[in-house]
This record gives sequence, C-alpha cells and structure tokens, in this order.
Amino acid sequence: MGARLNWLAVESADTSELLTRLGLAARGIASEESGAPLACAEFPGGWLVLVSTDMGLDLDRMSASASAESLVLACEIEEHVMVSRLRGFRGGAQVWSITHDPDVDPHGASVEGEPPPFADLRATLAAEQAKDADGEVDYMFDLPVRLGQRLCGYAHDEIMPVVWTILEPARRKQEAAPPPRLPEVFGSEILPRLAASGWTLASQNPAIRGRRAWDVVRVANGRLEALAFRFRENGADLQFETSFVMLDGPTPGGKVVRAGETRPVRPAPAAGAGGSLWRRIADRFRTEPAEPSALTPAPTDPLAELVLRVQEDLAAVEAFLSSGERSPRLQINRDVD
Repeated sequence: MGARLNWLAVESADTSELLTRLGLAARGIASEESGAPLACAEFPGGWLVLVSTDMGLDLDRMSASASAESLVLACEIEEHVMVSRLRGFRGGAQVWSITHDPDVDPHGASVEGEPPPFADLRATLAAEQAKDADGEVDYMFDLPVRLGQRLCGYAHDEIMPVVWTILEPARRKQEAAPPPRLPEVFGSEILPRLAASGWTLASQNPAIRGRRAWDVVRVANGRLEALAFRFRENGADLQFETSFVMLDGPTPGGKVVRAGETRPVRPAPAAGAGGSLWRRIADRFRTEPAEPSALTPAPTDPLAELVLRVQEDLAAVEAFLSSGERSPRLQINRDVD
C-alpha cells in the first residue's frame, strides 16, 4: 500500500525541552523509525526529527508550538494516493508550503508563500517525468520529500546513520524510563571484538551509503563485507538481528557473492557441532566461558543473554563469510562463491 506517515523537523532544538513542551517522553531506542509508532532522532546539522509511521503527529499544533523560536518543517506523505506536502513554520505560524496532489495537478505542485529555492529539484523531476512515456511513475510526488531532505537531512525512504528514540505521550506522574543499556553494551562488548577482526563503522566511510548507526564494513581478501544491525530496546523488549553481505570487489558497486541474515528462532546445534569453525570463532566474542561449570549460574539479565546470543551469531557470520561454513543460526539468501 505504500508509506503513510508524517514527520516534524525542528532546527537547533533542545531535545529534552522540546519533547517536554510537546507532551512526549522517551521510552527506548531503535535502529529505524519504523521500529515504533512514534520516534525521534538528532540529525547532522542540528535538526531534531520526529516521525510517526501512522500519521500520529498533530502537525498544526506541534508546529505552532515548536516554531516559536526555530524554523520547523512539517511533512505529510500518503503514497497510496501519491499526495505529499511540506510546510515551513516560523514564529508560531505557517510561512510557506509545497503540495503535490495528482487530483489537482498530475505533474506539478502548488506553492504558497516563499519556500527555500527548489527550482533545480523541480526541473530534475520534470525531466524524469518527461522520459516516462507510460506515465506510470509520479515523479513530482518526490518534490516535497526531496526538499525536506535537503533542508533537514531526513527522508522516509532512506536509511540514515542515526539512533532513533522511541517516544510515547507523557502521562501525569509518569516515572522516567531508565536510559537504554544497549548502546553502552554495543560500544563496550560487541564493537571492540568486531574491530579486532577488521570491522569499522560504516558511518565513518563516506563511500558507504544507506547504513544504520551501528552498521560495520571491512575489506577482506579484496572483497567488501558489510554487517547491518536492526535493534530495539524498549523496556523488556530487546531485539538485535544481523544481516550480512559480501561483494566480489572492494567497492560498494560490486556484485553480491554471499548474503543472508541471522535467524530469530534457532534450533539446538547438532551433536558434535562444538568443534565447528564458527564455534571456535565464537570463543573470541564471548565474555563468559564457553562451557560454564555446574556451579556457575546462568545469566538472568536479559541483556546479558542477548549479548551472548549476538556474539555467537556474529561468530557464525564470520565463519560463513570467511570459509562458507553454514550454521543453523543463519538464513542464507545467496552463496555463489
């Protein structure tokens, strides 16, 4: 059916103060805005972006409140009817808007006020529309979307290297949610072990696009490899899954050789599997002994259990990428090496 969402971007916002003013409270984190009905993230350039994946933001009220001292962008996207609108607010009031509605103008956009310059965007999209002889693609739908992206950095159809904060409406006498622990654990337990195997954060490589905040890449044996992490922590709800890809060359334009993802539900290992390559690699990722004694209690902290599982998942991925050894922990989508 396509995306149906709205978002708000506030320039140079104090995140805590703005959320309080808007009646919102932080509850957890996620790798993508789609990980929660309502989420926010701080973008490079000083923009705070709030996104509702079910059109749950009251844009008129929130924009008026948030724009008292800042520039505010408010966007609505309805892909199932190909309607998009971007508005700018200052001093508590709307000062400009750009709207694409195919029922009003199939290949154009209506403009009110004086938005930032966008003639180049419009010309590019119009040229693409002219080349589409069948008229099956509505290119001008992207005009408000791409202008919003140019201004604040956010676009609903691109992955960005930011961590999203899960939001909920603030309730009276609501206890503050404890800060998420997953970021600290990732930085202290998982990332150092990845770095020891040659992985670096994809966000530090300008040639790598479309990666999340914690995704990592490396070049091994002349081939680019990438790990993409989907994660979520919202109270007791803990998720962390990994997808992986190997290309046939050292640059992002290479052909996919191996690809897959970790399985959310994993069967018990077969007898004798303890000596496999991925089990041996797992020893490098463990923070607990591989076979604790009967006197050692099993971890009761769900986050500790998650970390142990992730470490073994990553060991299985390492073994597959380096030697092709398959593990029941992995869903293999491509292996043509």
